[in-house]
Amino acid sequence: MSKENFRVKLEHLINCESMENGCDTPDFILAEYLKDCLEVFDKAVTRREEWYGRKSQGGRGTWEFGVDHIKVPYY
Repeated sequence: MSKENFRVKLEHLINCESMENGCDTPDFILAEYLKDCLEVFDKAVTRREEWYGRKSQGGRGTWEFGVDHIKVPYY
């Protein structure tokens, strides 16, 4: 599934369930935010596995979210 396709489906789900009403934020903004959260979480899991010296299993290979454009400093 492409990132754009996922975002559109998420936007549709948010809209169908009226989840945007609670925070008065448009569904497309919430969908983009949630997609971005998943991308950053994927990066965090990868960093955690590197920290513990383990090779990331990469889940089932269904996520294709790369976050190379986000510059996160290594401390």
